[in-house]
Amino acid sequence: MDIPVYSLCLVLVLCVTQISIVNSKTCKKHHDCGCILDGSGLIDLTPIGTTDGTALFQDYPSSLDGYLYSYNPCGKFTEVTCTDVAACQYDPSYYAFYDIGVPSSVTFDYDGQNVKALYTSQDGVRQTTVTLVCDPVQTSPLLTVAGETTTTQYSFTLTASAACPVSYSTGLSAGSVLLIVFFSLAAGYLLFGGAYMKVKEGANGKDIIPNITFWSTLPGLIKDGCALVMGVICRKRSVYVSM
Repeated sequence: MDIPVYSLCLVLVLCVTQISIVNSKTCKKHHDCGCILDGSGLIDLTPIGTTDGTALFQDYPSSLDGYLYSYNPCGKFTEVTCTDVAACQYDPSYYAFYDIGVPSSVTFDYDGQNVKALYTSQDGVRQTTVTLVCDPVQTSPLLTVAGETTTTQYSFTLTASAACPVSYSTGLSAGSVLLIVFFSLAAGYLLFGGAYMKVKEGANGKDIIPNITFWSTLPGLIKDGCALVMGVICRKRSVYVSM
């Protein structure tokens, strides 16, 4: 059975819209140990960070190189010449330690599946990416070290229950405020407009609604606009298929 081109175009538009919504999610930095993920809540690594100046994970071997790595999910630590860092690389061959990220530099990103914490060294040369994997039953954090994936770029994976978003409220969001303003204006428009039409124009029934002619034709206008957009998309698609 042939599927109408219009239906295919509609499905395509819906899929693209859904993908765009997912990819537009962000995790806004809340503090050096966590961020707020859109529509999900707060990811807070504070409970699993150490506060005694040592790393929670110290001298973990890499799966890619011969170096050892230390990392503290929340709070700074010092290891020999790595001072006040979040992540440190140790070269046992030369007893050399390299700052690969400080806590205050952290930014957060969302790749559509996991949140990533990105740390930059004090000199701005090295960067460590820690993929935060949510596992509600992993109360004891687990660190997997890939190591130096490319020059001056390092990769870890942290699996923990602390990487799961929890409900968090910062008060009314910008969207909520806009909705309140919109519905308040709409209510005022109908209330005062209706009173004017009743008192000044002597209107009754549905005619009491301000600009009733415009509002009654609005659904048709919206339908025509959607049909126009879909027609443009489908025409472009038919051109690509014929080529």
